[in-house]
Amino acid sequence: MTKKSKILIAGGGGLGRCIAGLLTDMGHVVAGFLDDRKPLGTEVITGINVVGSPDSFDPAGDINGFICAIGDNKARELTFMKLNGKLSPFTFVHPTAAISADATLGPGSIILPKAVVMPRAVLGTACLMDALSLVDHDSLIGDFVHVGRGVLIGSECKIESYTYLDDGTIVKSRTTR
Repeated sequence: MTKKSKILIAGGGGLGRCIAGLLTDMGHVVAGFLDDRKPLGTEVITGINVVGSPDSFDPAGDINGFICAIGDNKARELTFMKLNGKLSPFTFVHPTAAISADATLGPGSIILPKAVVMPRAVLGTACLMDALSLVDHDSLIGDFVHVGRGVLIGSECKIESYTYLDDGTIVKSRTTR
């Protein structure tokens, strides 16, 4: 992500509010929220409102892309697919996260503070890694996976698409889930 990017956040719930705060702290501009559960104009976080829904939004102007900040894996996928042809997905990596140069992050993934992705680990499309989580070397994380806070995924693991790993889960090395 380049500095001063203008970004839309899909999802005006808790995760969306957290992402908005982190983006503004990093010097980006949040152009608004896309949310089909909140009325147009609803203030989601101080000074940032709902500007449309993923279904009806028509991008215009200088929007650089979107972040799909929805915790539910299937809902995140549906929203991601609706927006992906209209805008470019941003991959969000918090500056305190440690991502190996040999790791691969799928488009639209969200990596929150102090998460770690080790060498040759691969994350699929729009994965969510909460704070303090770890994906060890040579592990494969499928599309639309949610890795909760403090989750430890050992080396050479395979996590299937749409899996939700609850906070504090430990996945032992060479495990498929």
